[in-house]
Amino acid sequence: MSLSDILSSLPDDGADSRRREEVEAELRRLRARLQDDPMNVSEEDILGGIEQKFDLECCGDFLDDADWLMESLKFTKEPAPTDPSEIRGAWERYLDEAGDRLPYDQYPILEGIADWYYGRSDNLDMAARAVSVYEYLFSAVHDRTVEFEPSDYVRRMIRLWKQLKNVSRAKFLVQWAEERYHARLLSHEEYFDLAKIWAELVVEERGDDLTECERDLNKILRIAWDTISHRDRRREELSERSQRLSEEIARARDATYPQAARRRLEARFGITWTKLHETTRRELELGETYSHSPYSAHSPGVVPTAFFQAVKAELMARVFEPYGRRNPALLARIRDSGANPVRMLIDYARKTLRNPADRKAIREALAEAACKPGFLSEDYVKKLKRLCEHRDQAQHPEDNPPYNDVRLEELLQGVWLNNWIVGFLGALNGNRAD
Repeated sequence: MSLSDILSSLPDDGADSRRREEVEAELRRLRARLQDDPMNVSEEDILGGIEQKFDLECCGDFLDDADWLMESLKFTKEPAPTDPSEIRGAWERYLDEAGDRLPYDQYPILEGIADWYYGRSDNLDMAARAVSVYEYLFSAVHDRTVEFEPSDYVRRMIRLWKQLKNVSRAKFLVQWAEERYHARLLSHEEYFDLAKIWAELVVEERGDDLTECERDLNKILRIAWDTISHRDRRREELSERSQRLSEEIARARDATYPQAARRRLEARFGITWTKLHETTRRELELGETYSHSPYSAHSPGVVPTAFFQAVKAELMARVFEPYGRRNPALLARIRDSGANPVRMLIDYARKTLRNPADRKAIREALAEAACKPGFLSEDYVKKLKRLCEHRDQAQHPEDNPPYNDVRLEELLQGVWLNNWIVGFLGALNGNRAD
C-alpha cells in the first residue's frame, strides 16, 4: 500500500467535526420548532432527533441532557396504561402509530430511552413507560429476533414490575434470570441479588401467610448479604497485603525494580503517565513487571489484581475523591460497605446502581471530572467487567479454577497489549475515549 493510500484511509477529523456541527445545528432547529410550534412536529421527527443525539454521544447515557426530546414524545405526554397486559405492549403500539422509526436492531437507542424513564421511575407512570420499553426489547431476545445480552435490564424489569405490583411477571423474570445463571451468563453476585429480590417478592405476595420456614429463610438471606459485605472488605485488605509482598519479591530479584517497568510504561502512556496518581503508577509498574517472564510463570494472578487496583486508584483520585471534594455520603458507603468504585461505575453505566443518591453523585462527579464522550461506552464497560472477572478469579481461588498463564494471556490481549487501559486511564484525565 502506498503512502497516499494509507493517508487516504485515515479518518478525516475535519469531516467528522463538520458532521457533528451539522447534527448539533439540526437538533437546535428541532428544539426551536418544539418550542415555537410543537403541533407541527411529528413523532417521527422527535424519534429522529433521539437517533441523532445517540449518533453524537454513542454512549448509554446519551439522553441525560435531552429531557426536551423525551418530554416531547407522545408516549411521555399521554397517560400511561395501568393494566399489565396493556403496559407490556404499549411501546410497540406507540411505534406502530409513529411509523416504526426504531426497529429492534436499534437496541442501544431503545435501551437508552427505557433507561431515561427508569431514572424517573419513582413516578408510577414513568415506571410503567420504562418497563414497557424494556418488555419490547425483551420480547425480541425471547423470540430470538435479535442477539444481545438482556440480563442487565431484566433486573430493572423485575424491580419495576415489583413496584407496579405485578408479582407474577416479576417472578417469571427472576426464574428466567436463574436459567441464565445456570448457563454461566450471570455472576454469583448478580444471582445473589436476584435471590434477595425473590425473597422480597415472596414476602410481598404472601404477607402474613408466610410460613415460619420462609421467614427464617428471608432472615438468612439478609444475614448472608451482611456476611458477604464483611468478607469483601476483608478480601480487599488481604489483596493489598499480597500485592505489597509481590513488590518485595520483585525487588529482591532485581534491586533496580521498578525502573525497567517504568521506562516501558512511560513509552506506552506518553504524557498521560505524568498525570496518573502515584498509586495508579505503582500498581501499573507491578502489573507490567509480572506480565513478563520469569514472574508471569509463577505468579500470573498478580497482573489482573494490579491492573484492577490501578483502575480503582485512578477512579478514586479523579472521579470519586479528587482532593476530598466529592459526595461524602457516597465515599462513606464505599469505605463502610466494602463497595468497590470499579463495580459501582459498571453498575452506574449499566443502570443497575439502585441507590438514586449514588447515581446522582456519580453522574455529577463524572461531569465535574470532565470525562469525554465515549468514556462509558458499551465496549469500555465490557472491558471493565472483563478486568473484574479476571481479578476475581485471581483473588478468589476458593470460588474459581486457579488463575493460569492461559488466562493471563487472554487478559493481556483483551485490555493491555491493545492499549485499552491506557485509553481508559487517559479518559479519566480528560483525553478523548476513542
